[in-house]
Amino acid sequence: MMIVGQPAWHGLGVQVEPEDARDWRKVQTAAGLDWEVTQRPLVATQFPEGLPLEVQSHVANVRSSDSRVLGVVGKSYQVLQNDQVFSWFAPFLEAEQATFEAAGALAEGSRIWALAKIEGAEQEVRDGDAVKGYLLLSHSHDGSLAIRVGFTPVRVVCSNTLTWAHSDEASKLIRIRHRGDVIANLESVRETMDVVRQGFFSTIEQYRGLANVHIQQKDVARYVELVLEPVRKANDEGEQVLSTKAQNIIDRIVEKATVGSELADGATPTLWDAYNGVTEWTSWERGRTQDSRINSLWYGDSAKINARALDVATEMAGAPARELVVVR
Repeated sequence: MMIVGQPAWHGLGVQVEPEDARDWRKVQTAAGLDWEVTQRPLVATQFPEGLPLEVQSHVANVRSSDSRVLGVVGKSYQVLQNDQVFSWFAPFLEAEQATFEAAGALAEGSRIWALAKIEGAEQEVRDGDAVKGYLLLSHSHDGSLAIRVGFTPVRVVCSNTLTWAHSDEASKLIRIRHRGDVIANLESVRETMDVVRQGFFSTIEQYRGLANVHIQQKDVARYVELVLEPVRKANDEGEQVLSTKAQNIIDRIVEKATVGSELADGATPTLWDAYNGVTEWTSWERGRTQDSRINSLWYGDSAKINARALDVATEMAGAPARELVVVR
């Protein structure tokens, strides 16, 4: 992967100078994604004769640089090439509405992503605590993911990925299947940029609401328990309890939320601190490797935990929780 400027929180990436962040070709090359995907027929072996038998319904998606099979997909699957991913951002880059921040591959090259910072999308939730808005385009070459174009807020203080809470009809995460005219569908997504900006400012207001609700340390612990409720298991007596590992996680998150560097001396934590205790844990600590950590943050269990963390915080603040709606 590549990263513009200083290395990111996940410690990965080839550094790209800021002046090159609007050159999508340089960014693509720096990310190690200057290769194409070709589709090749699949052949099975007939038994007992050992004769080759071509599979009619599926093909293999193969990386051009080393002939690695990235996945097996149906014949109707439309490949979105890496240069099409990066060039999709070109109008935003040329209009100086966005600049690349990072890009790369996960799961041994089968999942591709590009992250661009939206110019002007930075707001403080409270003094010295800013959140920036990014546009994330991701998809897979193995058929495991649709093409996704979504808004991703990132907290600057700890560089932890947050959850976009706004759910108005016009501001939804977009998913596009690898079928039909994929490029034409992506082109239509560009029209949502203004809506994305509006959604960002609405989300910031929700974060500010959380920052105004002060809670005690015991309430932080209760909040984290509620967030991790789905991981409770029944003990021998049939009671739903947390494992020792889960309890240690709770203690770790509570520590982040109640003694973090953002809290002034003697200040009580807020629901914003509690929420960021969870997202900081998922962003920095949950997962065995950096690759798996990012993968989980955007596509897996960590994404679900972050969404639940926002829902629970909003409920505790006395406001109705908002869900992230997905357009299929």
